[in-house]
Amino acid sequence: MKKKLFCFVVLLLIPSLMFAGVTGKISGKVIDKNSGEPLPGANVIIKNTSLGAATNIQGEYFIINVPVGTFTLTVQYLGYKEVEKVGVKSIQDMTTTLNFELESEVMELGETVTVTAERPMVRRDATASNREMEGDKIMLMPKVDNFQDAIGLQAGVVDNHIRGGRGNEINYMVDGMTIRDPLQGIVGATINRNAIDEIVLLTGGFSAEYGQAMSGVVNLVTKEGGNKYTGQLQYTTDEPFGEETFSANDNTYEMSFGGPVPGFNKIKFYFSGRVFTTDCRGQYDEVYYPKDGNDSYRNAINNVVINSGPGYKVLDPDGNNLGWFPHNGEQQYSAQFKLTYNINPNMKLMLGGFKARDQWDEYDWDWRYSTQQEAYDSLGWSYNPSSNMLDHFPSRMQKSEQYKMNWTHTLSSKTFYTLNFTYFENFDNRSKRYLRDQDDKFLSIFENWWEDYEFVPIDNRDSDGDGLWDQFSYKQSGFSNTPRYPWDNPYGLANVFRGGGDTRSGSRIYKSKYLASKWDLVSQVTNNHQLKFGFEYFMHTMKKDYNSMPYDAVPFEDIYTYKPVTSAAYLLDKMEWQGMVVNVGLRLDYIDPDARVRDDVLDTRDDAAWTNADKKWQVSPRLGISHPISNETVMHFNYGWFFEQPRFNSLYDFVVMPTRLLRRGNQNIGNPNLGAQKTKAWEFGVGHQLSRNLSFDLTGYYKDLYDIEGIRFIPAIPSNYSVLTNSEYGKAYGVEISVKRRYNNNLSFDINYSLSYSRGTSSTQNQHYQLVTNGPPDPYTGQMRIYPQVDYWLDFDQRHTASINMDYRLPEDGGFSLFGIKPLANFGLNLLWRFNSGRPYTREDSRGNQVGDFNGARQPWFMRTDARINKDFKLFGLSYSFFAEIENLFNERRAMTVYPRTGSPYWDGKVYTQGSSTFVDGENPEYGANADLGIMEWNPQPYNEKGHVQQAEPIDLNGDGDYEDVIGALDGMVTPEEYYNAYLRYINDNYSRKTNFMQ
Repeated sequence: MKKKLFCFVVLLLIPSLMFAGVTGKISGKVIDKNSGEPLPGANVIIKNTSLGAATNIQGEYFIINVPVGTFTLTVQYLGYKEVEKVGVKSIQDMTTTLNFELESEVMELGETVTVTAERPMVRRDATASNREMEGDKIMLMPKVDNFQDAIGLQAGVVDNHIRGGRGNEINYMVDGMTIRDPLQGIVGATINRNAIDEIVLLTGGFSAEYGQAMSGVVNLVTKEGGNKYTGQLQYTTDEPFGEETFSANDNTYEMSFGGPVPGFNKIKFYFSGRVFTTDCRGQYDEVYYPKDGNDSYRNAINNVVINSGPGYKVLDPDGNNLGWFPHNGEQQYSAQFKLTYNINPNMKLMLGGFKARDQWDEYDWDWRYSTQQEAYDSLGWSYNPSSNMLDHFPSRMQKSEQYKMNWTHTLSSKTFYTLNFTYFENFDNRSKRYLRDQDDKFLSIFENWWEDYEFVPIDNRDSDGDGLWDQFSYKQSGFSNTPRYPWDNPYGLANVFRGGGDTRSGSRIYKSKYLASKWDLVSQVTNNHQLKFGFEYFMHTMKKDYNSMPYDAVPFEDIYTYKPVTSAAYLLDKMEWQGMVVNVGLRLDYIDPDARVRDDVLDTRDDAAWTNADKKWQVSPRLGISHPISNETVMHFNYGWFFEQPRFNSLYDFVVMPTRLLRRGNQNIGNPNLGAQKTKAWEFGVGHQLSRNLSFDLTGYYKDLYDIEGIRFIPAIPSNYSVLTNSEYGKAYGVEISVKRRYNNNLSFDINYSLSYSRGTSSTQNQHYQLVTNGPPDPYTGQMRIYPQVDYWLDFDQRHTASINMDYRLPEDGGFSLFGIKPLANFGLNLLWRFNSGRPYTREDSRGNQVGDFNGARQPWFMRTDARINKDFKLFGLSYSFFAEIENLFNERRAMTVYPRTGSPYWDGKVYTQGSSTFVDGENPEYGANADLGIMEWNPQPYNEKGHVQQAEPIDLNGDGDYEDVIGALDGMVTPEEYYNAYLRYINDNYSRKTNFMQ
């Protein structure tokens, strides 16, 4: 305890930096409007703040440490009219240039010239790709529910991949602090849209103050309370449309409120909250059909129409809709708060944080009808025919919280520092849970969304020493899908659905937290040089408790606790001249894994020697140059080395597990000596303001990715294994185009297009697992093969990616007039169109063998349009907005993936013949009673809510006029022909679910 207290005190005393700047700079020149002469000593003031500056002898000024936001600036000079510019935007890490021209004419007392500032559409000091998004505009976009959706619309982004990098190569930051879970590398928080003031996405060439990212940095700045009280309530639902049409029982509640603390006007607060609930986290209940006229596609085996037209619901023989997945709900809540206290003009204290939770149930189609009597799941729960194994399938809960204190002290008009202390924690549990009763209700806010899932505990005691945990000693291992067990499914088929045994979920818990101290010093040394220096120190705690096969004597089990330390320092010089801006910097990163590794990787004996893992340093040089050719045109170039320390689960997973568990021979093990992944990247771009309200940006880039995480086989003695290594390589290159139009004549739009190429030796960390673990030996030497490192198109290589966001808004007096009323006043329409080419996949033959190059084929193109319309009005001093979001406006039914054997989204290429040994004589009706419906059950027409009951009366199958020739129907015997037709019915229904299509 004393040691922990000492470390914490030392931590508080260590000066450290803010990872990212969350303030901007405003600079410019004040001159006489008539003569053009500079006006020294003019006072430039940011209204409603304590920030300001006086011009020097050349009439120049600068104001640093300006919070992100929109401000009004005034200039006062004796004998001149006061000039006021409104709508001045401060951008994080950027310089806003604002020049003033003052008139010396005689004016009346109190007269002020007011000018509306226009935000420059081309940033003259941007030395790298910089995508800016305003929080209020994000709120107007359809189907953009979080900041990840917003950045996914920007040029260079393909889902969660930026410029050909893996999804975990992005650092996410809120108010200068990282929110990425260091254990798994995922986003560790849900940040509410209504709390976001600004998002800046850096897709390449970010400066030395940013670390732990190879592909991009997402920097969010949250809102602060102002001098007036402001707030917002928003409710979105799809429940009125009913589950039979478009509803998934989605309900979203959002609120925010901010302003001065009553009685303490110097203290401002801002609070934001969000709740989201749904019954259908994944696929909807509707079956979608393409509009390309291909609804007559036929199954080549039985020549029966699979697609019978729009409006067809896929129902199983019992009338269950196969499109609506059970055990698939989700509940989210998240809250942010921010307190700011301007103690005096030179000191500011900020307290802030967030708390979020996301919990959902997981679904597996294979277990849909698993209700085997006298069976047990992996937690020892028995079943009876009235219960459903899906009720006990895994659920997952992620909880995160962060609390921080930020102290800003302005030492002079040229220098300030920021001190930051932060606590972050993330909890991720995937296991089985106890169910609770929930009734569907309109306004689902009344459901118990605030209650955390209660997970079934796993007791790891082994009192009898048999190698099995007592909780599972009686349990059969594995699962069964053989005819030995009865299936309570309406198709009456064995070998189709799983019938008993374990779901192999077990339990997995990740816990990660850090305590950090950071310090950032910024000084405008001269008018041309701004220096930044900082240091950071993180104390981490990483925990894992995992067992996916707790019933087995040799399970996949992993339990550990580690306390690594990371730190970094950087120095950055931003040099600004009239015709050039240069960002040059150097970053130093350090990690102490605080772990042990085997002395000899080939020795897995119980008495093998171990040693401490290496401590590691990385140096990253960065250079960025911006060349403003004119007020309308800017060129930029940057080059840098970017390093990212491994996620901690890559270092620690399964390293300290008991040696006996290696007997499986197919274990993947982490590597505490894993080195940093590296990227060397350059880019060149040009931005041009085409007109007052229209700009164009073109950027080209190239990246080499070295020492990327991969997996390699270790032929150790006595037990071999696979270990994570820095063994993969990749490269990415492409061109990005962005066209922006700001609001003018009621219209604005953003157009983003990317042409990208991504190649490498492995798309994911474990892609070569099957190859290195199960690959056959070399036929000549008998030894394990050495596979050549050949690059291929990565799984997320998407050649063409485009998005268009158009926003049309009418003002209060806009639109036509009807009997003195303007019905379209305050009307808004936002259209979001997304388009991309297909990603690669590997073709297979009928036996599942690779055909052609790995990832040598392409999936279909994708297109989707979403819309949002709103009508605003005011009543009793409050503003109201009614809106509707329309998903997939033009009803496009695009395939998202295809079957690798056929290249088609409709059919997997398997051939089912009646002569197969599967369909044998004498099938016991107990195991396939529904198949006894025979041929008369097989009818390609739509099934109604009664399922197969509608087919109960005899029908004329062969057209001979005889309605009594149904073969073996309901005679207590299941013939091969009946069983075969029941199987075809199952295949037909499975295809008709359209799981490969956009939902």
